[in-house]
Amino acid sequence: MELMVVIAIMAILTVVAVPAYNSFVANSQSQSIATQLAASLRYAYTEAITRGYDIYFCPTVTANTVGCGTSNWRKGWQVVDSNTNAALEMVGTTGSGSTGSGSLIISSTTISASPAITEIIMHNNGFNTAAPTSGTITFTIKPTGCSGSAGGRVVTWTPSGYVYIASVSCP
Repeated sequence: MELMVVIAIMAILTVVAVPAYNSFVANSQSQSIATQLAASLRYAYTEAITRGYDIYFCPTVTANTVGCGTSNWRKGWQVVDSNTNAALEMVGTTGSGSTGSGSLIISSTTISASPAITEIIMHNNGFNTAAPTSGTITFTIKPTGCSGSAGGRVVTWTPSGYVYIASVSCP
């Protein structure tokens, strides 16, 4: 009889704990990706000013390949030196695993930029432009299974180099 009571209590706790844990994991994942994205934007901005020439921030096109040209952020992103076309930083999951300084699990996460852009060009004067548009760029990050009032994140980048992160609700 006592064993049945213990099993019943454990079943109830499991039913309550598993959804809360899944929500916690999704929330932590989106926060981690948003923090790394903001750090990479700041890094590209600082490098442009330090080096005295343009630095590109763009989504990764294919695994372990340097270069811009897509608006799909699910494979990660990279900071590219415009003089040498070398990656200064590559972050995210690629076809064969993680590369560079990042080891984020982003393949199961929706990352979108609004407006849709293929690159942000960080200029040495502290300002930046985005292709094909200019102005404030908003990155929305929502992991699979995201639910609740604070499961996703929005990273906002302004033309003057200001970046901030905010929580957003998931459907």
